Amino acid sequence: MRDGIVAADIARAENDVFRKHGLGEYTTNKYTRVRGHGMGLFADSKPHLLEDVTTRIDAGMTLIVHPNTYHPAVGYSSSATQSSSLETGARS
Repeated sequence: MRDGIVAADIARAENDVFRKHGLGEYTTNKYTRVRGHGMGLFADSKPHLLEDVTTRIDAGMTLIVHPNTYHPAVGYSSSATQSSSLETGARS
């Protein structure tokens, strides 16, 4: 993540991978709650990473990015990475 992008950019990048592989239907809120969220005092702090969230991501913010998704053949898959926004890009 780089300084100045918005939450929607991160969510869209994650969702586009699933769309590219024919799983676009499973990127909707019917199957996926969020693509990630802030890391703070609570386990699920804002900003939420969704394609309609326009919160700016500033240098120094720490987010949990999780490209979780449902797949009809295997069920729900979960994975997460803690990332910090830097002026020059991400650090995981």
